[in-house]
Amino acid sequence: MAGEYGVETKILHHALYDAYLTAQIFQRQLWQLQKQGVRKLSELLIISKKGGDML
Repeated sequence: MAGEYGVETKILHHALYDAYLTAQIFQRQLWQLQKQGVRKLSELLIISKKGGDML
């Protein structure tokens, strides 16, 4: 996933660095959701129930 979101990986399978990578990916996912018009948790929950079909 890191590669898909343009997040460079230097160390793999190290708890602290893995948490950092996860946060970087999450931030990019949030940015994409905002670009799609998702502004509320309730909107995200609707998308998740539909399997992401709205994105």
